[in-house]
Amino acid sequence: MTARRSSGTRHRSVPRVGLFGILGAGNIGNDASMESVLRYLQAGHPDAIVDAMCSGPEWVKSQHGIEAVPMAWSQTLDERASGVTWTALKVLSKGVDAVRTASWVRKHDVVIVPGNDGLDEAELPQRAG
Repeated sequence: MTARRSSGTRHRSVPRVGLFGILGAGNIGNDASMESVLRYLQAGHPDAIVDAMCSGPEWVKSQHGIEAVPMAWSQTLDERASGVTWTALKVLSKGVDAVRTASWVRKHDVVIVPGNDGLDEAELPQRAG
């Protein structure tokens, strides 16, 4: 991977790779996909800095030794609130998550979504025909 310095010259840099999705939450298919991606990166890009934004960050950290943060800000609340307060925090979380995710993505050279359901089908454009 190369990066451009402000002077216009190019230099080698260590690639930053982010894994995003429903990882570490017990979905065997997604976790197997993540393990395949990690093996590929280790074999082909051993110098890559890899981290994750996922639904099971503690599991990802303990099983794979990579930094991981929760996909949803509300995960950090540990359901300390209840009722109307919890519902309001979940709604607020949607806006916070958009900003958190965009900020996290900008820190990477590439983001990989292993497995399925990292992006909701309803949000993708429908194919004609």
